[in-house]
This record gives sequence, structure tokens and C-alpha cells, in this order.
Amino acid sequence: MKSLTLTLPLLPRHTYRVNSGIAAGSLAMVINVISSSTFPVFGKQLAGSFSPLSLLFVGEIMGGIFVLLSFGFLPLLKIVWSLKHTQKIYLAIGGVITGIVAPYMWYMGLLQTTAINAGLFSRSEAIFLILFSALFLKESIGKKQYLSLIVILFGVMFVALKGFTVGFTMQMGDVLIIVSSCLYAIGGIIVKKLLNDVHPEAIIFARAFSATVLFILCTMFYTHTLGSELRNIDPSLITVLLCYGFLTRFLGIYSFHEAIDKLKVSTVSMMGTLSIVGSIFFAAAYLGEYIHWYQTVGGAVIVIGVMMMQYFGIHATSDVHKHHIRSHHNNHF
Repeated sequence: MKSLTLTLPLLPRHTYRVNSGIAAGSLAMVINVISSSTFPVFGKQLAGSFSPLSLLFVGEIMGGIFVLLSFGFLPLLKIVWSLKHTQKIYLAIGGVITGIVAPYMWYMGLLQTTAINAGLFSRSEAIFLILFSALFLKESIGKKQYLSLIVILFGVMFVALKGFTVGFTMQMGDVLIIVSSCLYAIGGIIVKKLLNDVHPEAIIFARAFSATVLFILCTMFYTHTLGSELRNIDPSLITVLLCYGFLTRFLGIYSFHEAIDKLKVSTVSMMGTLSIVGSIFFAAAYLGEYIHWYQTVGGAVIVIGVMMMQYFGIHATSDVHKHHIRSHHNNHF
């Protein structure tokens, strides 16, 4: 009689590694969405006690610390030193724009608007990025990309005009947020056109270095420094500051890079849009900000537009897309 034996199929040894990598990437993406959702909320809470310059420095230096810990100072310095002279100039210009001017405008705007509006109007960066890509890079923008742009623009205008119930009147804070988004888009064009072969960590380091130099120069001429702000801070805000520095900035940057290394770039881009919804609900739950109906509708339209843009793509290849968002993620892109 023939014996019956039960055999189990042997799985490839790399299957566990792949599944564990996807699980780790998914967890990192969830953490990144949470971190991105808290960024305008914690920033808004701290804006009353800290100057925009101090918040700028704390936020950008966290990106620099992450790069130094993960990449190493000497290897990073070697990369920057080996760049061409023109690349160093453009790296410095991009660092000033996206590491100083744009975030300073953003924090100034945050002082004069709500955290909900700051999160929504920040998404206008995608509009400027498409327009500048067509204007300065002479890229061929298809109908689908223009449709995505129109959807996002409609969502932004819906919020700005309060559901088209009022005339075109915007708070100065909203205007500054949009100007900041325009500047971030300009920085994105510099990366895409002139620094596309530069290591993303070098670009993040340039932002942190620019912010640090500005902060040191300002403290040499002004007595009101981060140290005095820390000494006079309300004790209840110490936890908020720690959450802003570690959760929102450091852990947000770390989790993003973990996600982009383990997941598809399209997945990261699409999932990142959830932070728009998260920031709205977190602002309402934590700060007690009232969610108006036009913010809900406009936010939903913006989410759809951003998802359409990520799905259709605005970059030539996935590698270019990956390089761009890694180098430009340090704020909200």
C-alpha cells in the first residue's frame, strides 16, 4: 500500500523580508501621516510664544539632525564638496529659498490665520509646481495634469471665497501661506532642473545649514533669542515644543524616508494626501477650531485634485519623482 505523505510548499527565503519590509513601510507611512497632520496644529500653538525665526530654526535643524545621524557628517560634506561650482551655487540658492524665506513666510502666515486654512492653502504649491514646470522647464503638461490643477484651484478658491458666498477677500495670513507655497514650488523647480543628480540628503542639509546660519547671524544683532523664549515659555507648552520638534519634524522626516525606501513612490504620494484630512480634524479636536462647511467641501476637492495629480504624475519617471519628494519633503510636500 502506497503511503500518503503530507508535504508543505517551501516559500522563498526572501518572502518574509519582502512582507516585513512592506509592513515596516506601511507603519512608517501611518506615522508620517500623523506627523504631517500635527505640523500646522503644533506650529499654530507655538506661534504665540515663539518668533517665526525660532520656529523656522527648530523645524529645519531637525531635518539637519536626521541627515547627520542617518548619513554621517563627513560623507555628506564629501558629497557637497564634490559638486560642481554651479551646483553649489544653486544648492545655496535653493537652501535660502526653501530653508529660510519660504518657511519664514509660512510661519508669519500661520500667526494670522487658522491651522485648518494653513493646511489647505499650503496645497496650492501643487498648482505653482505644474505652472512653473510648463513655464520654466518647458515640460509638456497633459490634459489630465491640467484637470488636476483646475480641481485643486477650485478647492482653494472654494475655501478662500467661503463657498462662493463672499467676494474675493483673504486674510493676510492666507496670502502669506500661498506666497510661501509659491516659493516652495520655485525651490522644487530648482531641484528638478538644476539639482536632479544631487543626493537628496545634501539638499535637506543645505536647508538646515541656511536656517542655522541665519539664526546665528540674527542672534548676534538681536537680544531676543530662542534662549530667552525658552526661559519665558509657559510650562504647558514645553510638551508641545517637544512634540513639535520630535514627532512633527524629526519623526516625520524619518518615517517618510523609511516609507519611501520600502514602498512604491506612487503609494507614498497617494497616502500622503491623507494628512490634509488629518490636519483639519486634529485642528478641530486639539485646538478647538471650528470646521466650516466650505472648508470641508473645499478640503475634499483639494484632496481629490492632489490624488489625481499623484496618480497621473507630473514627473518624467518614478526615479525623478522619488528624488524630488525626498529632497523637498522637509516641510509639507
